[in-house]
Amino acid sequence: MLFVIAFGTIYGPLFLAASQTRNDVRRVVQEQCGLSSTAIAGELSIYEGTAEVPYVDSTGAHTAIVYMGLRRTYFLHTCDR
Repeated sequence: MLFVIAFGTIYGPLFLAASQTRNDVRRVVQEQCGLSSTAIAGELSIYEGTAEVPYVDSTGAHTAIVYMGLRRTYFLHTCDR
């Protein structure tokens, strides 16, 4: 029981932060690419401060690129159209 409490205390905030980051990146892509919430077509990948978000629109499948700065700032690089 103590292990579960310790694990949750240490890793809980990390999982929450990662979830919030993913949601924020999705929101930026939806707003700035003009997409609906159903357009996001899969899991986004994050690697060294860059997120790639797959989405589908009327012209086909694409990938949006988002640069992630400090303190939860996100900069859309491209909507890949």
